[in-house]
Amino acid sequence: MGKEFCSFHQQENEQLKPLVKQRTSLSNPQEVIRFNTWWNNNLATAINGNSSYTLWLLVYEPAERSRSESLQKFEISNGYDRYNLANVKNKANSIRNELDSDNPILAIHPSANSYVSFSSLITSPYVIKIDNIPSWTSEPDKYLRPLDIAWVRCEKVGKSFWHVGVYLGNNQVCHFTKDKKNTTIDPWSYFLSESKGSLYRLSSCNSF
Repeated sequence: MGKEFCSFHQQENEQLKPLVKQRTSLSNPQEVIRFNTWWNNNLATAINGNSSYTLWLLVYEPAERSRSESLQKFEISNGYDRYNLANVKNKANSIRNELDSDNPILAIHPSANSYVSFSSLITSPYVIKIDNIPSWTSEPDKYLRPLDIAWVRCEKVGKSFWHVGVYLGNNQVCHFTKDKKNTTIDPWSYFLSESKGSLYRLSSCNSF
């Protein structure tokens, strides 16, 4: 899969359709356009359907460390007329431009630009649940990428709450703590020191 997807820029749209059909559940791709952004070189938009169309973002991740090769797809569910192919193509073009902007998450989650519940944004398939937290404490770089968002349930003084941080790589995390009353960069083990239960990881823009 890697060589085929990584060479999207060398292939015509018609050559990509059967590849996407084979590797995803999209049964009738009408248009597949591979594109690059400042954060990922292995992206594509795909329009699927016949008389009614859906728009998808495809993200290829090569195998590295403990992760296996993958091709993920994310539906863009609004902002276009499903019965108008030209309109869907315009939306796909807009998505490609927005994903190369300073804040690409807004292209997928427009509501992230307003005050909403964190849990309403961090949902499947964007989030991965990890049950075995102790294994993450000593080797976070084996499981996390820089800019991944970590979301963990904590307990302190009889109170239960969610704690959120941005993993920076090299065993460091940026987070806000009430103890320090500020946003600080701390060791990963400090971030997990009050955790109870599962850890949730929101993939960074490297894999959306």
